This record gives sequence, structure tokens and C-alpha cells, in this order.
Amino acid sequence: ATTGTSPLEVARLEVKDEGVDLAIGMGPKQSFYMPHASASFEGASMAAKKESAADDNEATSLVFSTCPDGGSNTERLTVASDGVVSMGAASGATHPKFQLVPGTSSGDSMIQFRNTANDGTVAQIKANQTSGTVNGLVIGTGEAEHVTITGNGHLQLTSTDADAQIQITPTGTNANGIINFLPPGTGAAKIQCGDVDA
Repeated sequence: ATTGTSPLEVARLEVKDEGVDLAIGMGPKQSFYMPHASASFEGASMAAKKESAADDNEATSLVFSTCPDGGSNTERLTVASDGVVSMGAASGATHPKFQLVPGTSSGDSMIQFRNTANDGTVAQIKANQTSGTVNGLVIGTGEAEHVTITGNGHLQLTSTDADAQIQITPTGTNANGIINFLPPGTGAAKIQCGDVDA
């Protein structure tokens, strides 16, 4: 027992320093073997992998692997040293199918759906942040943002033309509900519920 607040180390997998820098992707691994006919096979594993070949660089990923029927043990999920969670590709791959990117005090948290054939983002859901304050939820395709729910509950739909958008405002002046149509150029139209003279 302990009065501390951190987990206790009860088991350790360690690669000893033998005076040679570990290559990227090397590290300790725990394998789970399953029976198969007269032998056994590696059904799953967990591994800690170096992200840098420099011995003084501590960046490490945690990688989970599973084995499909008729296949081999394959990497499925990686938690990188920066907290990014990737699925659907080997650790360190440029094109994972899915990424969960944690935000920072001035950055965005996002879920990205990606194409393994190239480095492009197919779609994304993002929480906009500024100085730790969540300012809105954004849904987009590719790198473009199309649907935004602002921090005060307004809904905005935006086309590829930055001037073409629809804004739905739950409460405006005198608590009116307003739908604004903002076509390209200076023209605009709106549908307003409530005090139309407000």
C-alpha cells in the first residue's frame, strides 16, 4: 500500500543500454501467443517504440497490434509521444486512417479522418480554442471548414466561397431568432422570427 497518487511499478520491460543507440521503432514488447493446431501464433502485442535514433531523445510511442484470421500480427493503434492517437496504419506512418489530436492552451483539438493513399485529410471535426477557451465546434471536409457552431450557440454554414454562407442565430436583438443568407458580394437577406422591427 502507499499514500502516493501515482501508479506503482510492479512489472518492467526494459531494453538495457549496451552502448549502442536504439534505432527508430526499437523498444520493449509484450506479445500474447494463442494456440493454433499443433503450434501457436502471435495474436496480439503491445510495444514501446523509439521515435528518434538519438540516445538522449526520450520520445516514445505506445503501439497496439492484433492478428486477423490468416494474417500476421499487425499494428492497429499508436499513441505517439505528443499524445496524438492514430488508427489504421503502422506507427510513424504518414497516412493513418484516423487521428485524434489533443489540443493545447492555444491550439485545436480535432478528430481527423484521412486517406491512407495520400497525406490529405478527408474530413475533420475540430474544437476551436484560443487561450484555453473553446470558441466553437467546426466540421469540415478536406482542409476546408464548412459547418461551425460558435461558442454562443450560433450555427454557420459556409461554402468554398468565403462570402457565401448561412448563419442561424438563436437569439438576437430582443431575443429574435434570425436566419441570415449572405451570398457573394455585398447583398444579403434574412428570415427573422420575433420583433421584425428590432
